[in-house]
Amino acid sequence: MNDRSPALTRRFFGYMQDLVDSYRNREALFEYAQVARDKWIRSMAAELSGTARVLDVGAGETRYRGDFAHCYYKTQDFMQYDSEADGTTTGTWTYGDIDYVCDIDQIPVESGSFDVVICTEVLEHVLEPIRAIAEIARILAPGGRLYLSAPMRSCVHQAPHHYYGGFTPYFYMAVLPTFDLSVDEVSAPGGLFRAFQEEGRRVSARLLDMAEGNDVLTHIINFVFLVAFPHIFTKLDDEQPLDSFANGWHVEATKMAAEA
Repeated sequence: MNDRSPALTRRFFGYMQDLVDSYRNREALFEYAQVARDKWIRSMAAELSGTARVLDVGAGETRYRGDFAHCYYKTQDFMQYDSEADGTTTGTWTYGDIDYVCDIDQIPVESGSFDVVICTEVLEHVLEPIRAIAEIARILAPGGRLYLSAPMRSCVHQAPHHYYGGFTPYFYMAVLPTFDLSVDEVSAPGGLFRAFQEEGRRVSARLLDMAEGNDVLTHIINFVFLVAFPHIFTKLDDEQPLDSFANGWHVEATKMAAEA
């Protein structure tokens, strides 16, 4: 055994430990976009005062209700999606407690009613997204904050209420200012490689179906797509964050005060 063997052995086992740790944290790997979005919204919510008036637009299952428990928190949704009738989505999906059951462009509140509006993964399900943005701008008070996210590319989901593949940063930068919304930040939670490894999980599910009980092939698919790929491509994404291939974007904007 040469002098390099101990170092190579430590490197090998260190790499294997990284793989194991990555798999243990697989939710952050396989659902990185959702995990990043949750962290973004919850970080913002924690900074709000108890007097903040918050509207969750397109709230759906109201996943953020607990994060805004210290605020005046209201929800809006049209409540017409039926997960049981959707042949493109697996699993169950249930609406939370919705305060305003209405179309997104006709929310029955006075102008300037809210200090904060969050709207996550909704615009792709709206036939006229620019009208939705106009309505959000209307209900925001001057100085109010908008936290908006939507895919830039996605598979069909929540059918038949899915109308757009996604929105680029240039859509937000072009549209939001026309409704007195100053764009403060547009950021991507991940780039090409994270997007690839997240889609790899969906590919693996189909390959496992095709394996038809072949144990060897099943183990290979699981290792490649659920252990190796997530680890490798997450590291690549950290080193080469190619945002132009991002799954989606996080947008922060401020409602400008009306000119005197």
